[in-house]
Amino acid sequence: MSQVEDRLRTALASAPPAVTTIADPIADLERRIGTARVRLGGIAIAVVAVVVAAIIVPFALSGSSKSEQPLQAPLIPFPATSRVTSVTAGGGAVWSVASVPNPFTERYVLQRRNPVTGRVEVTYRLKSPETYVSYGAGRVWAFGGGDGGYPMGQLRIVDPGRRPSTDLRLGNGKGLYIGPSSSLAFNADRAFGVREDGRRIYVFDAANPSSPVSGSFAVAHAHQVYLSGDTLVVVGRTGGGVRRVTAQFDHVGGIGSPLPSAPDTITIRGVPVGNAPGGLWCWLGDRLVRENVTGDQLGAAIPLFAEPVMALSAPDGGLFVEAVPQATVAGRSTRLFYYSPSAVASGASSPTVIKRQPVDDLSLDPAGGVIVGHRPFAGGEKIYRWNPAAAS
Repeated sequence: MSQVEDRLRTALASAPPAVTTIADPIADLERRIGTARVRLGGIAIAVVAVVVAAIIVPFALSGSSKSEQPLQAPLIPFPATSRVTSVTAGGGAVWSVASVPNPFTERYVLQRRNPVTGRVEVTYRLKSPETYVSYGAGRVWAFGGGDGGYPMGQLRIVDPGRRPSTDLRLGNGKGLYIGPSSSLAFNADRAFGVREDGRRIYVFDAANPSSPVSGSFAVAHAHQVYLSGDTLVVVGRTGGGVRRVTAQFDHVGGIGSPLPSAPDTITIRGVPVGNAPGGLWCWLGDRLVRENVTGDQLGAAIPLFAEPVMALSAPDGGLFVEAVPQATVAGRSTRLFYYSPSAVASGASSPTVIKRQPVDDLSLDPAGGVIVGHRPFAGGEKIYRWNPAAAS
């Protein structure tokens, strides 16, 4: 017996019983069948409504009145030889930290990958918990720890042109801050890193492997740092969780320059989310603007319907933006957008949606485009790449 026949039998059973009458019995039967059809029609409408809602609601939540553009170009996955925990790019290569199988303890390696094929070419041994990686000042920086899981903060500085690398123990509870992005900022020969507790900025001399820590200076509520010219901008969160600029230092220099003794007046207006030509990309209200360190806007503002986490200026003059759509801010589920050079110049609000899954690492691809790292709940990080030139 079919499912439709079962439902028809049930509907007939629940319909008003036949009444003994001298009226036409065929008419009574037609009336009962009509009642059953109405009920079956209601069930069908309810099923269709549930399916339609399941399709429409996620699209409604993913944007706002300024709707997102559909996914136009898939990302090309990198080959993964082991479980990757973090990825970055620089110095003509892609760099990833990966765990390797070991029956007794956690073991991690730093992998240098070919920027075209993504295949691992060189590996460097790391110490647990050096599981995060960044590139700057001609060096690779692998770090971790200094938190509740690993009290002892570790930092390894790798010069791609020489071995061995420099390994530092930063101290109990004194590791580098691990956040969404930008816990390290670089000039030509120095790195500035936020300490895990957000109260000090480390200064590392990249070209001095025997004694790379040149000192530190005090700050408050520091989570991220950005460097534009010789101005260091510190971003933190207030008690209510609102991001804001908490300090600005106008005269930080390279090796041999004195460390800042006190912050200068904050002149930048927005909240920095990335470096830009001549300044910084800053979140200002409901738009993304390019500001210099004195607060002057450079070029057109880009309207946003999402909270930006990170912005990267693309080599072609475009812009990559990692952002959290307003409807999903509570869940912090990020999206990755690309604004073409013409959209950046005109302030257009119609980006290409590159990736709808959360983005954990983001850096410019030496081969063109962008390198994206995504850590799912199970398994290691997935490494992707996307190039607007190849997608057009």
